[in-house]
Amino acid sequence: MVNLIPTENWEFGLIDAIFGLNAIFKSSDSFLINIPGLGEAIPVRSGRVALVEAIKALKLKKGSKIGVPLYNCPAVLKSITYTGCQPVFIDIDPNTLCISPDDLQLKLSTLSAIIVVHMFGNICDIPKIKKIAYNIPIIEDCAQAIGSKLNGKYAGSFGDVAIFSFRSGKYLSVGEGGAIYSNKKNVFSRAYLSISKFKTISKSEEIAHIVKTYIRNKLRNPPFFGTVGLPIWKNYNSKTSTINQTPIIIGRIYKSDYFNTNKRIKYLPKNIKKQQNNTQLYNNVLKNLKLDITYNKKNIFNCYLYYIVLPTIQDRDVLDQYLFQNNICAIKPYQNCVEVGRSLFGYKRDCPVTENISKRIICIPSHYRLKRSEVDNISSLLKTGLQQILH
Repeated sequence: MVNLIPTENWEFGLIDAIFGLNAIFKSSDSFLINIPGLGEAIPVRSGRVALVEAIKALKLKKGSKIGVPLYNCPAVLKSITYTGCQPVFIDIDPNTLCISPDDLQLKLSTLSAIIVVHMFGNICDIPKIKKIAYNIPIIEDCAQAIGSKLNGKYAGSFGDVAIFSFRSGKYLSVGEGGAIYSNKKNVFSRAYLSISKFKTISKSEEIAHIVKTYIRNKLRNPPFFGTVGLPIWKNYNSKTSTINQTPIIIGRIYKSDYFNTNKRIKYLPKNIKKQQNNTQLYNNVLKNLKLDITYNKKNIFNCYLYYIVLPTIQDRDVLDQYLFQNNICAIKPYQNCVEVGRSLFGYKRDCPVTENISKRIICIPSHYRLKRSEVDNISSLLKTGLQQILH
């Protein structure tokens, strides 16, 4: 399928590669990056490394229990166990797909820290969570929520420490890269000191990273995505265990990723606005069909991914197949979070909302690089597909 439209925005072209190569030979190492609305943050190799360093900066002892939503990327759980800590699974709020304050309160007594994941750009009810947590430190996972706001404050400004991801498919989509931010001087200083000791990446590693990133992005975009890229990724996922995917490699940010992050970050407000507009078009379809809209418009969300919760798993799969037949590739993020939690991380079947919802969620393309004609076509197909399912 030459014209298959991917859900995620993988954006790394020849110009990005050329500028990245130039950065390798002309740029010096830098330990700071400016996150809009927050200020200076410390860049690292990936969002996973940022989370590892965030946990370390809080000086949590090995064996400490960290509350984390079950509906989540397995990489977050791997980062927790990498530090010697243990995940304690918290259920989600069905209205935001973020951590449930009520379930958190029930499980709070054993926790040494909390990770709140702002899922798909939605910000969790963090004012309520902070009241519940009292003096328990909070890590904000803003990998999907850069630029999102709640009550006029940016994601990342609420907790004790926050982490960001610039991995391909995210808003800035530079290859890899992540960052750690804290407005607490002692936490920031500990993270800065630790990261400053990371080994410098060699030029050969930098060049290999650029080449791999360029090829991967070619395979994640038309015309190669539907014909070559998607089959490769499906085969990889089927043959590679969850624990071996997205490995944690401690290190500095690649110079090319650092350069391209700084280049893209200037356009973040404009790109968020485009995705908000796309989201509103899709919301109108759902509203007319009397389905709950994806985003609560009283606050400002970056609309990272447009998700729909279908009535049944079968409905989700029917819509997925219908869209695919019409050159739209949807995704089912974290649909196996319950099985992964049970088999690898000790989940004890105490998150009923997540178990009920996780396999009924589907995300469709809504990113800022879509043309208006493509968005209109997706809206039309979404309407037709949902009408067939719901009537």
